[in-house]
Amino acid sequence: MKPVSERWRDPRSLKRRWNKRTELLAKFLDENSRILEFGAGKGVLSNHLKEGCVYQPSDIYERGNENLIYDLNKYPLPELPGYDTAFLAGVFEYLTDVPKVVEHFSDFFPVIICSYVEKDAYSFPENGFSNYYSIEEFMSIFNEFYYVTNVSHWARQVLFKWKRK
Repeated sequence: MKPVSERWRDPRSLKRRWNKRTELLAKFLDENSRILEFGAGKGVLSNHLKEGCVYQPSDIYERGNENLIYDLNKYPLPELPGYDTAFLAGVFEYLTDVPKVVEHFSDFFPVIICSYVEKDAYSFPENGFSNYYSIEEFMSIFNEFYYVTNVSHWARQVLFKWKRK
């Protein structure tokens, strides 16, 4: 069985319908933010930035958009200075150690904007998801380091904005 990360090598895996999720999450951005997007795919977020924002895409594969290469399932996790906002749309479901990533991010990012699928909304193994948290469990992982400021919903996913405590 090939690793789930191989799925993302093929650009056809990046679904157009996910652009709406990115657009909705972008509304949580603050003006003049320095944003590092993980799982940037085609860089759709760059079309929805607020005034004064600086944007850096990253992904686990080269996408031809000057993205940085980061795999959040490989340790040690990278040092990530220079940004104030981590943006992760449809990424946390594929991480093998969400608590470790959130704790690591708390050293670098005052703000995290992300989505997470509702536990029973999809068949997790068939989608290649690496974890199976309920929304309450997912939120409890963040609560040690962050508090939630914005929550909304899109297509059986919950959209969050977190600020560091």
